[in-house]
Amino acid sequence: MPVFLAQGGRDRLVQADFTRDYARWICAIGGRVRYVEAAGADHGGAARSTASTVASWIANRFNGVAAPDDCNALLGRKPDRWNEKIAAFRASGIAKLLHIANAPARHSRALAAR
Repeated sequence: MPVFLAQGGRDRLVQADFTRDYARWICAIGGRVRYVEAAGADHGGAARSTASTVASWIANRFNGVAAPDDCNALLGRKPDRWNEKIAAFRASGIAKLLHIANAPARHSRALAAR
């Protein structure tokens, strides 16, 4: 499933490093990520400044256009570091919670495939 992440470069509520790490994790496990960082924006400013980009991105998904993917750029910086973070995340309780939270969707797909 493609993911769009917008981040404010001056966001004090959610730090840009955290969001970039999350984007890299999604990429490393095989996801497709469109990552947009609004350099001078705070938390709300990122939403306002990327709203039209988000709307176009969503419309393109409904129109069957392949999702753009920033994973090569995101992972190209320090891949060994991300492999360590991914291993730590998989071992954490959060990974297990996400697996449980996604269980209904996995179950639905499995039933539809029968």
